[in-house]
Amino acid sequence: MTTTSPPPGTYLPSGATAPVADPGGYYSAAGATAPTLDPAGTYSSPYALNRLIIGWEEDVPDNVCLAFNSVTAVQNYFGVVSTEATLANQFFDPNVYGTSYSDAGATLYFTREGLGQRPHLLGVNLSALTLAQLQAINGSVAITFNGWNYSANIDLSNATNFSDAAQILQTQLNAQAPVLAQTTGDTIQSQTVNFTGDFKNAQLTVTSVQSGTMEVGGLVDGNGVQHSPYFNNNQIIYQHSGPTGGAGTYSTFGHLGSGSVSTPEAMTETYGLLTLGTVTSGSVAIGSEVTGPGIPNDTAVIANLSGTTGAGSQWLINNAVDMSGHLTFTGPPLDVAPHQITGATQNNDYFDISPNGAFGFDKNPSTLGYMTNVSGTAADQLGLSQASGAIDSSPGGQHPTIAQFMNNTLHEKDQFGNPVHYGSYQGETPNRFTNGLTLWETRGGLGEQFLSTYHKTTIPAGQSTPVTDPPGTHSGPGATAPLLGTSAASSGGAITALTNRGINSGGNIEAGLNSLLAPVLATETQLIESQETHGQWVVETSWHNR
Repeated sequence: MTTTSPPPGTYLPSGATAPVADPGGYYSAAGATAPTLDPAGTYSSPYALNRLIIGWEEDVPDNVCLAFNSVTAVQNYFGVVSTEATLANQFFDPNVYGTSYSDAGATLYFTREGLGQRPHLLGVNLSALTLAQLQAINGSVAITFNGWNYSANIDLSNATNFSDAAQILQTQLNAQAPVLAQTTGDTIQSQTVNFTGDFKNAQLTVTSVQSGTMEVGGLVDGNGVQHSPYFNNNQIIYQHSGPTGGAGTYSTFGHLGSGSVSTPEAMTETYGLLTLGTVTSGSVAIGSEVTGPGIPNDTAVIANLSGTTGAGSQWLINNAVDMSGHLTFTGPPLDVAPHQITGATQNNDYFDISPNGAFGFDKNPSTLGYMTNVSGTAADQLGLSQASGAIDSSPGGQHPTIAQFMNNTLHEKDQFGNPVHYGSYQGETPNRFTNGLTLWETRGGLGEQFLSTYHKTTIPAGQSTPVTDPPGTHSGPGATAPLLGTSAASSGGAITALTNRGINSGGNIEAGLNSLLAPVLATETQLIESQETHGQWVVETSWHNR
């Protein structure tokens, strides 16, 4: 039965018509008219009604936290039947108490884990455009990737729908990909690595290498490995552990198969070894596309193995071919993906530009800029310019620790330019970076509660009781965040130290705490990085999440 009372984590003062969020250091059960002071050993964040969801798909940027204040807003962006909409229904908990946490200002954030992802340019919603308006988009545009300029004359007059428009846009952008180098007298020799390994989804474990050297960028084959007709799902994109090129753990671009191979078996990796002849113009660069006689589409320069960029230098390419002749090197192809989302009150159709996944930019750092107008306003009309409101999730190929990534979220802005504040966080995928996320809660994330057991589901924004201090921390009455250490003496020492630094109720508490705890946090960060490296490394990947 629906009642009219403030939900947990809020209170309704006499005469008020909407619930008020509890201040930091206080809690409220349902129906409260005033908040209650937290007892010692517990805390309540001043941002307890805000939560961060950490996902892995490319529809969310990794350098911006998308903020939503209602179930409908989430449904309109991610879709009515999306996992994100389910989380929003549970978080905002509408109508259970005759009101919603939206009424108290609750915010649900979504961000993408910025751990080895390609950069993406996410356009604005174009669902209001008619087909005739889409077909009328025409003009000259430019976009810069990794310092390479792509320019195109955009003409969507022949587009039959939104997806077709994305394909036309992709073709037109890549038609004038920048030429980086031209060479003569080159040779490519195919290489085969024989190894023993097993896999689960996109995770490959190499137990031993019998011949050759494992390389990031090569293609894996073996019993149960399936090949996608659309992308190199079997391409190795990162080595997580073990000696370089040897036994260890690796990630591939997509799932290697529909199941797994749990017992180590004989497998192979193939790639090409390119030796340059004479460079007649420009210079060869990692991430460039190779074209020439007998060269398959989407052949990428993955790494420089020896030499500089001149004659005799050797390079790793992703495709195993044998040839000799003249080659041309261009900027990597750009992919344009159409996203079409069915929302509750409006749909969400937008373009998403990224470098092609075969070219190594999950591992290698890169930057992607906004689309700009050269003549006309096509970049604005496509929703891909900065002025139109596009989000540039760049740079890519970054590999911070979990601690560094989470610390970054505390300094990010939402899509409206507002500072990001949250009192709890959770990952959207089970067993994904759990070790690092758990450690951060008691280190750099003091005051942010990790909901470690929630992934595809969550709990309501507000709770009836304060948060119990996590292990290794303590709080006095009315705390907004726990302190490192477990004794009251250490608490008193911390307060004394803050007072000695001139920090009191009228000063900057956060700055004082940061100054006081900086040496401790530096040590703890090293611990977190060590445990992330040697502990749980599992990283699920899929073609569309890169």
